[in-house]
Amino acid sequence: MFIDYSSTFGKAIKKARKERHMTQQQLADVTHVSQRYLAKIENGKTHPSIDIVCIIVKALNLSMDNILHEGQLDESEHFLKELQVRLPGFTKEQKDYLSTTILVFEEQNRNRES
Repeated sequence: MFIDYSSTFGKAIKKARKERHMTQQQLADVTHVSQRYLAKIENGKTHPSIDIVCIIVKALNLSMDNILHEGQLDESEHFLKELQVRLPGFTKEQKDYLSTTILVFEEQNRNRES
């Protein structure tokens, strides 16, 4: 199976940038890559060097795995990747609340199965 990594990378970068409420110009300012070049990357119209890929991935706090397998993950894997991206910004109280919520869901599922 052939995977167009240029297109996959561009779509993943655009998605991650928008999830972080960043404009192309803001990402360009952080990465020192021109906004015009970022637009071409996001649209799959250019093949960035590995150096540029690493700079963008780091600026968006992603991993290469997030980027290269974006379109190939199942729903659970997407959820886990999303948590990995979002959890560092959570306070301890928010993390505790999330953990408690997960425990409540687990208990509800056990009760339904019995």
